Amino acid sequence: MGSPLYAQSVTQATITEILEGNQVYIQDRQVQVNSVARQQQRVRTGTARAALLFNTGAVARLAHNSSLTVGQCARLQQGTLLVNGTLNGCTGSTVAGVRGTLYTLTVDQAGVETLQVFEGAVEVTHPVDETVPPPEDPETPPGETSAPPALWGPRPIAYGPIPSGDIYGDIYKDVSHGDIKGDTLKSTDEIVLVEEGQSLIYDPESRQGFIQQLSADDFEQLINGPLVADFTTELPGLEDLRGAFERLFPDLQFPRISIPTPPIPKPSIPTPPIPIPSPF
Repeated sequence: MGSPLYAQSVTQATITEILEGNQVYIQDRQVQVNSVARQQQRVRTGTARAALLFNTGAVARLAHNSSLTVGQCARLQQGTLLVNGTLNGCTGSTVAGVRGTLYTLTVDQAGVETLQVFEGAVEVTHPVDETVPPPEDPETPPGETSAPPALWGPRPIAYGPIPSGDIYGDIYKDVSHGDIKGDTLKSTDEIVLVEEGQSLIYDPESRQGFIQQLSADDFEQLINGPLVADFTTELPGLEDLRGAFERLFPDLQFPRISIPTPPIPKPSIPTPPIPIPSPF
């Protein structure tokens, strides 16, 4: 089986729905529903939100003020992209290879990238500029505990609360457990697996990041936020998303989804003809 990082190439994306205005553009030309963006063309939103269908069969949503380019992957330049299905997402420094999943990818104004995996799993690589030296480790004052070791280069680092047992056992299966603070991980073939219910935050400037767990609030914000709420076409993987939520939070109720009710047409009431009196 081939790696998800080399899945079917993206060749086109069709605009299937536009919400909250008409500011959706392909190559800076305002477009309507059913317009098609082809390879190397950019899709951009202003105040509007948009739903897209890719040639891979994947469904995607673009939030307000977002921009992506159709290519070997869906390359996000800014804003937020939701992907449901087989579609590799990428940024200027990250390639996310999917396994048939539901995830979001965000690039904020500072260039910081956030990947949230709500269902399934995503394999992530970070291409490395080997001419840049590894960051130096800050000295830890006596009596203070140092931060978890940074895995710089193509891997993120594991910050946050350290779980019991081996912190690298599941996420970094092939990482040496020696003095990894000085290791230089240069291979661009190194892959980090971001699993269901996890998020990866990555700063390409420092080439550092961390993996953390998603909360139930993260699911609710997704479902009630601009990537899901009010679209008339339901996400194909909604039941899989529900299943992931119930596995992660078995004691909580799955958030209610806001789907607009289509207007019910009112039957026209026939107007009886008004007799016109004869002048004779």
